[in-house]
Amino acid sequence: MFGYVRIWDFNKGDLLKKLFIEKKMRLRAICLWSHKYLFVGAEDKKIKLIDLEENVEVDYLKVNDCICTIKKVETTKFGECLIFQGKVDNTKIKIWKNENSK
Repeated sequence: MFGYVRIWDFNKGDLLKKLFIEKKMRLRAICLWSHKYLFVGAEDKKIKLIDLEENVEVDYLKVNDCICTIKKVETTKFGECLIFQGKVDNTKIKIWKNENSK
């Protein structure tokens, strides 16, 4: 609800990083894409791509729904993909293909 993503060291219980995404933004889903990038689904109907090294939003996908689930998958046909599901249209799962993959 406060627009932050917190990254923890689960072994020690230490807070490693606190990333501010957007003021008073409800963040609903997160998915680690790589050691450098994180996808964050929010109530503004966007999936934001966060650069974890620079602590900035570098891009976003406009998805026309409040995202509640995001997951990275890899298929033999499409390579690395992001699948996501919205809150309103919760019966449909959508897919985004990484053009840089395979």
